[in-house]
Amino acid sequence: MQSEFIKLFEPTENVAVSPETIEKYKSKVPKELVAIWEKYGLGKFGKGMIELINPQDYEEILSQWFGKKEDNIVPIAISSFDHLIYYVRNKVPDDSPLAEDRVPGEDYVESINFINPYINEYQVICYYAKGFFDDFFTCENEREDWLQEEYFKYAYEQVGKLKIGEIYSLDFKKISKKKAHQLYDKKNICSDVFSAIEIHKELLKRFKNDEIEFFS
Repeated sequence: MQSEFIKLFEPTENVAVSPETIEKYKSKVPKELVAIWEKYGLGKFGKGMIELINPQDYEEILSQWFGKKEDNIVPIAISSFDHLIYYVRNKVPDDSPLAEDRVPGEDYVESINFINPYINEYQVICYYAKGFFDDFFTCENEREDWLQEEYFKYAYEQVGKLKIGEIYSLDFKKISKKKAHQLYDKKNICSDVFSAIEIHKELLKRFKNDEIEFFS
């Protein structure tokens, strides 16, 4: 049975996931993600609105955002505007108050989260991976809130199609401390595509130099 994720985000440009990658991460990421990896691979989905990534390619970037490496956190996707989506899993003992929130039949709690690199904003998207891959994005408001669907469609038409590893970027010169919370405006979208990893590196450098404010 085809998942709602695939119905909404049809595979657009994809590459197979190596057996080594699946073996390395299958015990660290949701089984729903592994099933998509095995059937459809990595790459662009929904014309590029979301890209499933090889976690290994983004682990160092994620570690830099957190300031250290976290073994229970795995990067799994990027949005077309370079929001880095990551999976968190924490084991919870039976006597913990959080035990009732564990994934059914498992000994851990989980969540899907994201980083907006333009304002260093961290948020929980969804507390159960199954919901994220099954029906979360069937809600138009969720697609708009987390994937900027309106601006993606505009950029797709004005800037062009994204290849694997590419994103649309906002113009750094137009994102001042004064306007950091008003990012998504069509006039702020650059007229070219960029490497997702390189944009993260540039934004990390700018935050360290205090050129852009942190989200608060």
